[in-house]
Amino acid sequence: MRTRTQIVVIALVLVVHALADLALVTADLTIRGSWELLIFAWPMSRVSLIALWASISRARSYVRFPVAVVATAWAWCVLNMALDISLDHEISAVLATLFVVQALIVCVAISAGRLLWRWRRLRKGLQSEEPLIPQYSLRFLLLWTTLLSIMLGAGRIMFGWLEWASDVVEWEDFCFFSMVALHNAAFALLVLASLVGRTWLLRRILLALAMIFAIGYFEMAMFSLILGDPRGGSIADFLFVAGFQAAYLYATLLPLRLTGCFGSHQ
Repeated sequence: MRTRTQIVVIALVLVVHALADLALVTADLTIRGSWELLIFAWPMSRVSLIALWASISRARSYVRFPVAVVATAWAWCVLNMALDISLDHEISAVLATLFVVQALIVCVAISAGRLLWRWRRLRKGLQSEEPLIPQYSLRFLLLWTTLLSIMLGAGRIMFGWLEWASDVVEWEDFCFFSMVALHNAAFALLVLASLVGRTWLLRRILLALAMIFAIGYFEMAMFSLILGDPRGGSIADFLFVAGFQAAYLYATLLPLRLTGCFGSHQ
């Protein structure tokens, strides 16, 4: 059961995020420079946060994952409104690809890490809170298959409504934004790793921040090396996006961590 303090902190976090979304959507669309980067950095950070919640929450999986899908779709809509582009625009399809890949990387990485952690505990003869291979009831499987069918059907209807062709996202754009998603996912995983555990919290946060800024600093070089094109970004731009995402995630997760909502028991 959540304590009163935890409930208050969670409510405040949700209110602040709702107000920030409102401010982002209603902001002056003529802003430029680093503020223009903020329009992209905010929803990308939100998607990382949603994926983290979907992966570590104690809520039922058939509840949290559909909620995460809807929340990710909302973050995508917020970005489209902030950029003043229609949902059927080619850029909108590219952004949808970015969010999907980013969320999948975070969820798969955390699931693989938890599986590895359970396996190592079993090898050492230690008991784990969860079995290595979970057992699912028939009711659980029916709920999941029903929800999956609904989500796939809704996705198919939306794909047709937006009139996206199978080649709406070019291969070069897909590679570029997949790398952006990979870096964003790395930022989120580093933040989460620094907050899980009982000791050395400040040192782990400082180490994670150093690694995040190191990734941001070399991000342009990696784009140039692998894709041959940094897409016009500068080192300052990449550092700004990395720093903002770290600040966003810590500003949201650290109060939850300090009030015992997650992490302190592991």
